[in-house]
Amino acid sequence: MTLKIDFKLDGGVMTLTTDYSTKAPKAARAHSVFWATPENNLSRRNPKQRELELRTVSDGPREIRNV
Repeated sequence: MTLKIDFKLDGGVMTLTTDYSTKAPKAARAHSVFWATPENNLSRRNPKQRELELRTVSDGPREIRNV
């Protein structure tokens, strides 16, 4: 926000004239992360990090065990 105030003195009388303007802030821009592979290609996955071997778990009934 910008506020502009003009003062004018004329024969002992002070005159004020005001004006204002607003400017909305810029929105943050998104960014992407890539890693360089040994072949100098870009990858979304870090080549130095192991991948987890994930599997799907069934929704069916399960055996309850006491430990």
